[in-house]
Amino acid sequence: TKPPVTQQLPLPIPCPSGDQRLIDETEQAVAMRPRDGVWDTEMQVGSGDVSKVLPAYALGHACMLSAEMASYDDASGHNILSLPAGVSRDGDEHVIVLVNGHYDVHWLSDFLSSEEAARVLLVRDDCTALWRHYSYDVMPLDGNTVWWDEMDGQQLKHGLCFYAGQLGYVPFDGGNAGACVLLAEPGTVYYGDFDMLIAFPTLHNVTSAAGSTPAQADGEVLRRLVAKHLTATDDHIFQSIVGVPLEVLLDEVEAAGSSIVESLQQTPLIDAVLSATRFVPHPLNLKGLHLLRVILAERMSDARRDLVEYGADAEQLREVWLRDGLLRLDFDKYISSRGTGNAMLEDLLRMASASPPPAEELHFVERSVVHMNEDPQYALHVDTFHSVVKLWVYDENVTVHHGPMHYVHGSHRSSHFKLDWLYRRTRDNDPAIIQEPSIRFGTDNIQGAQARDVLRASGLQSAMPVLPLQGVPRTLIIADTSGLHCRGMAEHGSSRRTLRPMGAHNDGGVKRRNPFRATSAFELMGYGGG
Repeated sequence: TKPPVTQQLPLPIPCPSGDQRLIDETEQAVAMRPRDGVWDTEMQVGSGDVSKVLPAYALGHACMLSAEMASYDDASGHNILSLPAGVSRDGDEHVIVLVNGHYDVHWLSDFLSSEEAARVLLVRDDCTALWRHYSYDVMPLDGNTVWWDEMDGQQLKHGLCFYAGQLGYVPFDGGNAGACVLLAEPGTVYYGDFDMLIAFPTLHNVTSAAGSTPAQADGEVLRRLVAKHLTATDDHIFQSIVGVPLEVLLDEVEAAGSSIVESLQQTPLIDAVLSATRFVPHPLNLKGLHLLRVILAERMSDARRDLVEYGADAEQLREVWLRDGLLRLDFDKYISSRGTGNAMLEDLLRMASASPPPAEELHFVERSVVHMNEDPQYALHVDTFHSVVKLWVYDENVTVHHGPMHYVHGSHRSSHFKLDWLYRRTRDNDPAIIQEPSIRFGTDNIQGAQARDVLRASGLQSAMPVLPLQGVPRTLIIADTSGLHCRGMAEHGSSRRTLRPMGAHNDGGVKRRNPFRATSAFELMGYGGG
């Protein structure tokens, strides 16, 4: 018996390009540009007497298959979209096919013996796709997430997920944003422990020769930004870590500016450097390219913050924010009578992020964090290379035994110690750095006392638990997650209730923007782009 039709989605599947969704119209000059392309072909699946030739819908630059997963390959190098590991039946394979405009999950043996007309979903072999496993309360979602804009003929931006072998979708907005909603059980929602589809171009050897393509920016743009914002002290620290003057790196970036970064969808190097893309895999990281992006992004953020006057509350908290990268506040002081963020919160977030205030009111929804064994959030990490502001609300009963966030105070700033660690982690273009949406402190995901000792050896403070204020019913926590942080460990299966901003559009706090956008007072007040 065939399983029921599970989902109707428009085609083709969009191929994301790194953090493309973070870049708005004013930043297209440095945007990632996906390659277009849709192919119709035929494909034979199965073998011997049990096989059939099917019309196939091959998608543009969006491979939905990892090299480790089993697949059928046709002569053109396309693959059937595979499902997450662990979804199996006595060794039988599973496929997703398009039947009458609907996605349907079939066991391959059942499908081959049917007379039903269908189109097999194919993808190109020059991309990679993974089903990324999400633990609880992870936001923002991976920049490589595959998003659809409609479902069942309705406008609904969402991704594709699996929970315990069942197909579901992840809404981009609303109260269930970032959660897996099962299609067979619409009222059943899981806020973690599910797999979600991501896709990105197959990574090539970053040391290989590359062609060139016209770039939107040029090396002079980068050189002017460096001259305007970086100091002699920055240059000295850079050279002491990397071993070459900053000017040498700028010369090499300018010379290679039009060369393409294959793993970033054929993007010219200089465009990738001046974008929000979390990491640019390139041989010049050995000469400090990633460090340059980190330092420049921080200096430009500081410049934007200095252009605007803030209210008394935000101004009073500014010194602590710049020093620690973390604030703990009485939540009730920063919400309106409707429970949404008030003007004081907007002003505070504008100061912290050096960005315009949120375009929409912040609504908060409850999330339960269920602790899991080997949760990747237990490992110390930074979210990206530039300042990112996220929000949590803890009630007064949260203790260290509930596994609250831990944070390394001051690690959001480009100190010599942090830059030295980042250089060691990024100089060799480690594949784990390229694929993982955050940069882990170490290659072995160290935790606990071992992490404390390694931090001290690196000249950084210990990661301290972030706990509620005493005598305050609800504590608002604002953190810059470009600083080192992690989820505290707790007993497996235990849970902690937290309030988080509703929707995926705000990235868990303040929407991430291109850190190299113009430093403009008009932009900061919300009149400009970026």
